[in-house]
Amino acid sequence: MRLVLNTLMPPTPSARCAPPCCLRSDVSSPLPLPEQLRVGTVESADLGPCTDVLVECFYKDALTLAAEEFTEEEMEQLRPALSAVNGYLAFISRVILSETTRQRVGKRLKAGGTGLEPRGSALMLAAQDVSSRKIVAIAELSTQPRDGKVPGDLRLPRLPGQPARDLETAYVSNLCVTASWRKRGVARAMLRICEDAARAWGYDEVYLHAATRDTPLISMYEALQYEQLPDFDQPGWVLALSGREQTRYMRCSLDAKYADAEPVGAGEGVSQP
Repeated sequence: MRLVLNTLMPPTPSARCAPPCCLRSDVSSPLPLPEQLRVGTVESADLGPCTDVLVECFYKDALTLAAEEFTEEEMEQLRPALSAVNGYLAFISRVILSETTRQRVGKRLKAGGTGLEPRGSALMLAAQDVSSRKIVAIAELSTQPRDGKVPGDLRLPRLPGQPARDLETAYVSNLCVTASWRKRGVARAMLRICEDAARAWGYDEVYLHAATRDTPLISMYEALQYEQLPDFDQPGWVLALSGREQTRYMRCSLDAKYADAEPVGAGEGVSQP
């Protein structure tokens, strides 16, 4: 289901800030954040630091993966060889991740803004510690088919005459906070910014995926009125082919969550002039 709003935030290239603070000053948080953090949309120069956050939060290096599979005695024998290739593999992973992130964000790297346009480009937000200049949190908002699949999974072609917009929904991904900044309300604030932007885009629901084995994360989303949709869990053979762990599709009704709040439009809670 989709609401129709006439006020969407246009791209705001004038909101660019001077380096080394590369995040644009085009976003404000409706929830309190630690005073030393600022939130904005990312530019090209931010992709490297953002990639570091994604690697820290979602990826494991070769030594960590091997330690989960082998005994300590076996690791003593494997560690020299693994250490020799670990740095190279980490470098390659960062290059690939940085490029895929660039492709997802697309035209927004130059355009900025929190509006629905340009279509096909994810809205990537980042929180930055103004004292250290480090990126400490990330969140992405995009439009994805409402089919329960993780972006990048194989999808069947759309049927002729089937409107794409009827199948799309607002989708949050890559919501992550570095270890030293967790349990301080940062993730909740970033999620709320995404939800407000989704409402401004005209959507009354938001979907996301969470790792099923991460029970604290699942519980956090449930506390924020996200319901689990286990019927969309992927079969084991799909996970084996993709090399992913099981994730749970979750949905939040924005109408129910913000029943007493006015729809968010341009400049109302999501973006600053």
